[in-house]
Amino acid sequence: MEMSPQTIRSTGFRTVKKGYDPAEVDAFKDQVASVVETAQNQATAMEARARAAVAKLQEVSQQVGVGRDER
Repeated sequence: MEMSPQTIRSTGFRTVKKGYDPAEVDAFKDQVASVVETAQNQATAMEARARAAVAKLQEVSQQVGVGRDER
């Protein structure tokens, strides 16, 4: 099962005798979904920063390599 914030929020549970309070479960699901959403956003941002750093490193490496060839 996919664990996206949408999936967490939309997952339903059966109501049974002596079960959990549905309002508390819904509130907890919203909290968990928010934490997952924040973590996913941070991961996406970190991946973008890592790609940019690799691109910059490759650019600098090429410039240094070209500079060595000119000597």
